[in-house]
Amino acid sequence: MKLKKEDITFACEKCGECCRVDGFVYLKGGEDKKIADYLAISLPEFRKKFTDHFFLLGTVIKLDPEGCCFLVDGRCIIYPARPAQCATFPWWDRVLSSRKEWDHISTYCPAARKALFKKKESRG
Repeated sequence: MKLKKEDITFACEKCGECCRVDGFVYLKGGEDKKIADYLAISLPEFRKKFTDHFFLLGTVIKLDPEGCCFLVDGRCIIYPARPAQCATFPWWDRVLSSRKEWDHISTYCPAARKALFKKKESRG
């Protein structure tokens, strides 16, 4: 059964665990410039140092052995300029598609483990 954001109480703990999970952060139009501006570097320099491009998949943020290259000492150093994919976690369609998906992110996200779900009221 699909989960609804309004039925979940979730408080991000900013622990950085979601930044260490295998996978890619895809950059949408203009997000690369937004991050480059935040870092006060040129767009070409940003792209060269911090992104990879995959044909048909698009531009992604580089990963290092610890996860996202912008995770430093357990904190996101571009937090105010982070991509929409990061800013909208855990409210992705895939995560909300089922309790099983939510339980999966709960394996690495302590805030997801602590999330409260509204109980369905029974009519009697």
